[in-house]
Amino acid sequence: MTKRSTSRSRATRPLAATLPSALPATAGPLGYRPSLDGMRAIAVLAVMSWHYVLPGVKGGFLGVDIFFVLSGFLITKLLMEEWTLTGGIHLGRFYMRRILRLFPALFLLLLVTWPIVPRIWTWYSLLYVTNWGLLAQKLGPSAIMQLWSLSVEEQFYFLWPPVLLGLLALKTPRKALFAFVALLAAASAAFKIFAWNSPDDWSRFYFGSDGRADELLIGCLLALFLSWSHLPGKAWFRMSVQIATIPALLWLGWLIVNAAVYWELLYRGGGVTLVAIATAVVILQCLIAPFGWLRAILAWPPLVYIGRMSYGVYLWHSPVGWMTDPRHCEWVPMMSRPVQFVVRVVLTLVIAALSYRFLESPLLRLKHRFSPVQKTAASGGESD
Repeated sequence: MTKRSTSRSRATRPLAATLPSALPATAGPLGYRPSLDGMRAIAVLAVMSWHYVLPGVKGGFLGVDIFFVLSGFLITKLLMEEWTLTGGIHLGRFYMRRILRLFPALFLLLLVTWPIVPRIWTWYSLLYVTNWGLLAQKLGPSAIMQLWSLSVEEQFYFLWPPVLLGLLALKTPRKALFAFVALLAAASAAFKIFAWNSPDDWSRFYFGSDGRADELLIGCLLALFLSWSHLPGKAWFRMSVQIATIPALLWLGWLIVNAAVYWELLYRGGGVTLVAIATAVVILQCLIAPFGWLRAILAWPPLVYIGRMSYGVYLWHSPVGWMTDPRHCEWVPMMSRPVQFVVRVVLTLVIAALSYRFLESPLLRLKHRFSPVQKTAASGGESD
């Protein structure tokens, strides 16, 4: 066998077979985890409950925070798997996967909403700078206002992979790299705490990428920890995670119900950062120390299905809400609040299911051709 064919066979070998035996199981390929799709579903349903004004839910917007942590975790875990498998990170393939996953569904949304959306919104959305447009007060209300969070994520996708690749290529010590990411996360959290002056400041920290960086970076830290640490294999650590999961779930649940009346707690009090840490604890619990009942809930098939199409649900829920509001569309009949809520949820899920079936799924299959880590895609395959 030639040297070239030997290297090719090594590159196509399953990742688990290339790992040193001393590494913990979580250092290998993450594989498909239905519970993570269940978390996605809860996050997007929380956002819908907020925008569709479900009575008793005053913090559903925190679903976006859960998404940010999941995105930081999944992207970093996949990048680390690629580094372990190939000794490098192919940025061109990474960005091609991102384009195939995100852009076609976004383009369809912008095409459908073209008649009812100001042109400036469309251009800001295509450039993924909607969040900064909102902060510059250049964008008024719109049927696609939810796209600000996709801008934050795309800015993260643009910056983080080359930074991580550079640090790994320079053979940065693991502790130094971990400390660097932790310091950036702490700086973002401190920015929210110390720059907060009044409740009028909320939009600066809500839409700004710098104010959201700690949530994404906490997900990155979790991925680095699982890629490098031996602790997940220790019984005492698994037990500690199980114990910590209960207060984490209670904290998340309480805020999803009440957060809208505690803006100062969220920003000056560091509440948003605690939400990100609690989300990371739940992710860790799902991966290394799963409760039977929690795993059963998060892996419930209807919840998993919603999680798999959560990108489409998030894209379409805002225009559906806009177009079923008589204040924006005169031809829409007046409906009671409960009827309007049900109509919106059903329409959103139907449109998202069609998008997932006929647009996103075929492109997901194509996207995996650009992955060096074959058949090990995390949670539906980078579908965050």
